[in-house]
Amino acid sequence: KQGYDCKMKLIAEFDHQHFDFTDRQLTDEEVMMHLERISALFSGFSFESKSDFTVIMAAVFSAVVRQVLPTCPVFGFDAPMQGSGKTLLAETIAMIASGQPPSALAPGRGGFDEEFRKRLFALLLKGEKACLFDNIVGEFDSPSFAAAITSEYFEDRVLQHSKTVKIRVKTIFLMTGNNLQFSGDMVRRVLRCRLTPKHTDLAKRHF
Repeated sequence: KQGYDCKMKLIAEFDHQHFDFTDRQLTDEEVMMHLERISALFSGFSFESKSDFTVIMAAVFSAVVRQVLPTCPVFGFDAPMQGSGKTLLAETIAMIASGQPPSALAPGRGGFDEEFRKRLFALLLKGEKACLFDNIVGEFDSPSFAAAITSEYFEDRVLQHSKTVKIRVKTIFLMTGNNLQFSGDMVRRVLRCRLTPKHTDLAKRHF
C-alpha cells in the first residue's frame, strides 16, 4: 500500500489503481502454467534429482523478494566436473535478482576468515543485490559469512577509520564449485543444487 513503512524504512508513492487485484486462490491449471513458464528458463540444465530443481525454485523466489526478507540462505551449485553449467545457472538467478550479471568473486584462501570478512563487508557497503563466489576449491568455512547469513545486519570496522558501521544484509549469495564441501556452521546455511550432465563433450553444449 501507499505510504511509509517504518519496518522497511521505505516510502511508496504510486497510483494504487494500477496495481489493484483480486485476492483469490489460483486453480491447479494456473499454478502448473506459471510453473512451466518459470521452469522453461532452466530446461537446458541436467539436475541430479527433483529436490535439486526444488532448490532452484526456492532461489528464484528468494531472488525476487530478497530485499524484504530479513535473512536468506546461500544457494550453492555444484557438479562432479567442470563445464556443467554451474556458473551460468548462478548467473541466471542473479539476473532475476538484479537485472544484471552478478559480482563474481574468488572466495579466497581457506582458513583466512579475517581476509574474507573484509571483502564481505566491502561488498555489503556497495549494496550489491547479488554476489557470486565462483569456483570454490576444497572445504569452505567462514564464521563471519555464517554470521552474516543468519542476521539482518552486519557490523564491522571501516578500514583506516576508528569507527564501525552497521548495515543491512540484503544480498542474495550464490556459490559454485565442483563437489562443494562445507564445514562448521556453513553446512546448515547453504541450499545445494547438484548438476549431473549426461553429455560427455560438455564444451559443445549450447544453452
